[in-house]
Amino acid sequence: MISARRTRKTDGFTLIELLVVLVIIGILMGLLVPVIAGAFRRGKEAAELAEITNLAGALQKFKDRFGVYPPSQIVLREDGAYTANLGPIVPSSGQDTAVFVEDISIQYIRRIWPQMVVSTSGTAVPFATIGDISGDGRVDGNDFYDWNGDGQRNDSSGNAQVHYLQADECLVFFLGGLPVGQTSDPQDPAGCGGFSKVPQWPSQRSSAGAGRDVPFFEMPSDRLADRDGDGFWEFLPFRKPSLAGAYAYFSSYDGIGYRPDDLNLANEPDPNGSAMQTMNMLVNWAIPSAYPVSPWPTGTRLGSGTLAAPYYLESPGPNPYTVGSPYPGTPIPTGFVVRYHKPDGFQIISPGTGVGYGHGGQFPLADALDNRDDNDNLTNFSGAPLQEGRL
Repeated sequence: MISARRTRKTDGFTLIELLVVLVIIGILMGLLVPVIAGAFRRGKEAAELAEITNLAGALQKFKDRFGVYPPSQIVLREDGAYTANLGPIVPSSGQDTAVFVEDISIQYIRRIWPQMVVSTSGTAVPFATIGDISGDGRVDGNDFYDWNGDGQRNDSSGNAQVHYLQADECLVFFLGGLPVGQTSDPQDPAGCGGFSKVPQWPSQRSSAGAGRDVPFFEMPSDRLADRDGDGFWEFLPFRKPSLAGAYAYFSSYDGIGYRPDDLNLANEPDPNGSAMQTMNMLVNWAIPSAYPVSPWPTGTRLGSGTLAAPYYLESPGPNPYTVGSPYPGTPIPTGFVVRYHKPDGFQIISPGTGVGYGHGGQFPLADALDNRDDNDNLTNFSGAPLQEGRL
């Protein structure tokens, strides 16, 4: 009898023993899940850093061919009618508030496509001057620069179409080429089609002529988006294929200096889930005294507007990252000049998985501003997320 009772006692686990086992399993899972999640996160970060490296390599190939890195802003006028020394332009848009200068567009069009005909007097380039670039045997209204591929020279008001490409759009435009698929279904992009090899007509889309240049970088169509609806793509990062933010690209314009306003958004998320208020961001490019108060009433001009005493502007992120604090005080100290990372090249900035691009500027910030929205940003000048990079 005693032997039988002992056998029955060892046939199973008691309730206490089962609870102990469950607790141990729970502890192990609690330890392993963060490790596994962290491994997935680091894997995605490594893949995105590799993509940023490949984008940087494509930008270098672009420079090897054309002698310059692409600009991070450009105005594309379908009639070729530019106005030199026009001053800053703030196009009306619900999301984009970037400041454009036509002189930059003229300069880079002539460097990248030296045989393309543009006017600097503000008048349209005559069809006869352009020539029969359409290849239809006539010199007429078919001979224009169809940058967005809609087949139309004019907009709904009868004016020649003008396209304002910010920094995120410039990255796709210059590395990928002309947008394809926009006019048929903006929600299902076909991708980018390179540029025409016809020297005076890079926007040619037909198969006639001298053929096409292949893109410098092949961007997956499922990560191309047109957030502002202007007909030109932005490239969504590997970690975050959503409409929250594309890769930001800033050119230093061959060391002349970064223009933080080359990508300026009306708002972006903050760590608390609401819209981040505009911040005073230092702009070290000279802004003419005729800088418009309207349609950008939030502009705040301080200092003399020289490189020694640049202006402040109300501008949310993203902005190029600096070595020194972008908040030196008011008034701006005499002789203060911002020093940027990669001062002679370019910056690529990927918004983090948590929120948006962040305030820009130095990381970590030396003041009391909340910089959680910069923590997991990835760039081409740090081999790790900025929180870990500690620039």
